[in-house]
Amino acid sequence: MRIDGKSVLVTGGATGIGFALAKAFYQKGGRVAICGRRENVLEDAKKKMPPLRTFTCDVTNTAACRAMLQELEERFGGIDILVNNASIFQLAEQLDEAEDPSTVATEIGINLLAPMQLTQLFLPHLRSRPGAAVINVTSSLALAPAAAANIYCATKAGLHSFTIGLRDQLSGSGIKVFELM
Repeated sequence: MRIDGKSVLVTGGATGIGFALAKAFYQKGGRVAICGRRENVLEDAKKKMPPLRTFTCDVTNTAACRAMLQELEERFGGIDILVNNASIFQLAEQLDEAEDPSTVATEIGINLLAPMQLTQLFLPHLRSRPGAAVINVTSSLALAPAAAANIYCATKAGLHSFTIGLRDQLSGSGIKVFELM
């Protein structure tokens, strides 16, 4: 996949794997935007890599994602590559050990539902971009789950399956679909 001159959005791109991906896309000639929930973390990433464009956005909030897409189109000229990277990982030896049962819904929302919804939201835009791509970041835990990360593993398995199905749906459309495991 050619990156030079492409516009890339990396969700959860301010730290960890997301920041490493943003840096790699930039080094290959991409114009890179990242999004995340915490403005101070985004600012720290921009200090490390000033060419980054940053967007404060909770990927579980559809209205916020729509606003981000509109802003990306207006300020950034749109996106060629969507990288669904944002995720959370909550350890619990037993499912009922979680302090708050709503953490299960939060983890599913960020790790599985948000990438599906963002992809759905961005697809009409991506269809008009030559060489467009969707990259979903999963984990080997999707295929070999660990008991202490049961929900995380389930979300990554779901995203793995979604990626396979999306690749089939979009075959022949010009949009490439990749899984980074």
